[in-house]
Amino acid sequence: MKKIAYIFLIIFVFCSLVQAQKLSSNITKYYEFNLCASPHTIILSEKNNRINKGYVFTILNKSNKRNKTEKKIVRKTKLDPAIVKKVIAELNHLEIDKVDKTYKNDSVVYLDGDALQIKLLRNGIIDKFYFSEIYPAKSKKIENMPNMIKVQSWATLIDQEFAIDDIFAKVKSKLHKGEYCYSLGAIYTQCFTVK
Repeated sequence: MKKIAYIFLIIFVFCSLVQAQKLSSNITKYYEFNLCASPHTIILSEKNNRINKGYVFTILNKSNKRNKTEKKIVRKTKLDPAIVKKVIAELNHLEIDKVDKTYKNDSVVYLDGDALQIKLLRNGIIDKFYFSEIYPAKSKKIENMPNMIKVQSWATLIDQEFAIDDIFAKVKSKLHKGEYCYSLGAIYTQCFTVK
């Protein structure tokens, strides 16, 4: 079993390196968001020729109670290129490309909490940033520190412009019967049943 895990890890690392090389060659802008308390990964890109693309990947695990196994389910939703272009322009206006380690609030620590993950392309390299417990502004948790307000505005923009809740509802409506789960941080899982 460990050998299989190592093989998958090696394949994943190799694919990541290949993807990074592809990104640096023809993509001028690349943003990836993994929202807190959400099974969604949102990817936005702009190529040299100003073609904008965006996708929402919904990643779920389907439980099989008979033999206690899980099957990974990935659903890809294409986003409207005009809205992707608008959101990329707005993210630039909100200065997402200036994000750095100083944005992180190390004075607040969450045990086993979820994190907003942002990846962006800068100088041909994908930078990754994690922000503990940053949710879109529609949630009950509204940030009050200037840098965290800015980070929350990015998550809110993504959530609202692409109607992430509506995308999730459409994905759910097309699932087969069964129990589906997704991760909420280090130890928590959110499950729902499709009947």
